[in-house]
Amino acid sequence: MTQMICFAYAMGYIQMYVLANFDEAEQLRKKELLCITICSGTYALLSYLFQWFDRSAAATVLFAFYMALVYLCAFLVYKSKREVDSKLLNEDLKYFQERTRQNVCNRD
Repeated sequence: MTQMICFAYAMGYIQMYVLANFDEAEQLRKKELLCITICSGTYALLSYLFQWFDRSAAATVLFAFYMALVYLCAFLVYKSKREVDSKLLNEDLKYFQERTRQNVCNRD
């Protein structure tokens, strides 16, 4: 368990500084898919080397697919969050603009 936690922590830094934080990209293109494949493959390789699943090939392959799915879900969550945040910020901007117009009109 300690190996998994330490590697997940390290992978977070690798994703951010080496792989340009690909899971927070605007679109899922070839570069992002390649990064997902690299990270999922790395997790699978380490799970095999450190015997996380008793070197079971089937478990390792399933784990690789699971990790790819996790990265895809994270991408979708971040994308949805950005869309919601943009909508809220636009509503706040409209409210602010209306309030500013009313204050300017009241001064005249």
